[in-house]
Amino acid sequence: MWKASSELTSPPAVRSLDELGAFLRDPVGTFLKRRLQVTLPEVADVPSDDLPVALEPLQQWRVGNAFMVADQNRESSDDVARYLRSAGALPPGLLGADTLAKAEEAVDGMRTCADSMGVELLAADLVDVDAALSDGTVLRGSIPIHRTADAPAGPLLVKYSRTKPHHVLLLASQLFALTVARPDEEWRAVSIHRAASGNKAIAHDLVVRGDSPQQRAQAASSALDALVDLWDVGSTIALPLFDRTSELLAHRGWAKAAAGWDADRPEGQSAAVRMAFGERSADDLRALVVAGEGPREWAQRLWGAVSAAAIDREDSLW
Repeated sequence: MWKASSELTSPPAVRSLDELGAFLRDPVGTFLKRRLQVTLPEVADVPSDDLPVALEPLQQWRVGNAFMVADQNRESSDDVARYLRSAGALPPGLLGADTLAKAEEAVDGMRTCADSMGVELLAADLVDVDAALSDGTVLRGSIPIHRTADAPAGPLLVKYSRTKPHHVLLLASQLFALTVARPDEEWRAVSIHRAASGNKAIAHDLVVRGDSPQQRAQAASSALDALVDLWDVGSTIALPLFDRTSELLAHRGWAKAAAGWDADRPEGQSAAVRMAFGERSADDLRALVVAGEGPREWAQRLWGAVSAAAIDREDSLW
């Protein structure tokens, strides 16, 4: 018998895991883009006919990233070096040789790190997931994962860039989504980057808390709900959530966070943060209240959700 439209079951609402990741990467920028339709331009490199005498950080990253991609694909680093020289992407003489040597050293460290953890630097598969939230909404995305013969598979995030707190947030959100979507598997998420300083590699190795599939699924589901709730709030008002500053506020308090905020290149000087909150010293930031809560309370809501559900078994240098 035909049923009235009110009795028909509507399909669940679907949201994007990638869009949640964009919020976790840059909460303030996400608000500006989604709520105000403001996209701040990126500063582009200006082409030059001159050989570089010293490389800017972005140029150094491009050299190192080229070596990392070659290593991931098991290609010759000599070919990459020849290409970079012919393209004029390196300083002349010894400076260019030193740039190449440092890039190779960094990638070697990432390879050693990956080998010691039993993973490859390149994802083995792309897994599609539909993770159901408590309100019935489905969080949908495709997650690059590693696979090994003797260890759990899971999300893999490999970047030549310096490690940043949002890398852990991205990795955790993917781990939670996989755990909710496929609770019978015990997932393990791995992130490999360059260390915050120096030329070593650093890794994170996340697993969901719990001794059974049911416990892990519940922990992951609660964490995803909390992250999506923050995403929803952060899409309507600018939340005082930042990258390194919020991580320090959540785990180490105002003294450490303030020192970083008032350093030579503070997060507060980014175009998005200045547009949303204006010019603020650390003392000004501490006095800021958004929707009844200060920056530390918002930071604790974000990082508390992740820490309550995930354990980082590795935070080591290679």
